[in-house]
Amino acid sequence: MKLFNIGLFLTQNLICICLVCSQFGCVESAHQLDLKLIESGAFSGITNGDLQFMVISEKDKFTEVYSKIRSLELPRPPIPEINFDKYRVLVALMGQKSTAGYGISFDNLVLQRDNEIEIKVIFNLPPPDSVLATVVTRPYVIASIGKGSYERVKFVNEEGEILNLLDVR
Repeated sequence: MKLFNIGLFLTQNLICICLVCSQFGCVESAHQLDLKLIESGAFSGITNGDLQFMVISEKDKFTEVYSKIRSLELPRPPIPEINFDKYRVLVALMGQKSTAGYGISFDNLVLQRDNEIEIKVIFNLPPPDSVLATVVTRPYVIASIGKGSYERVKFVNEEGEILNLLDVR
């Protein structure tokens, strides 16, 4: 009976600690980091390189990158408003493709134990033997996530293979 009471006491205290920490922001959850799509498209104006990933923590850097991504459009769309005190921006560029039918997106976010978040990247490929427009595309996706206390962002494919691991500043 005494052992049961000790176990009950410890369980109650653990529950109270978790409730207090979650109330005051001690415990971070994937929900608090909340991955939100800003936009995606097929025609990025960034022409250098193949597959690229970025984690952007500053407004000036985001303005520069977003302006390059949307540089093919006239008039250029306004730059999305991001509160960089609370959010970071994730960018994935698929690289140049020679036909239509390609796309890239973020699927989900998982908070890892070692101060790291993991983002699943989905590559949308045209079906084999499909008839496609011959046009140069450069698919991209832009999303925001809460700043949180993580120090690294790991981008993985659907099989869980690491595509890139970036430190956050």
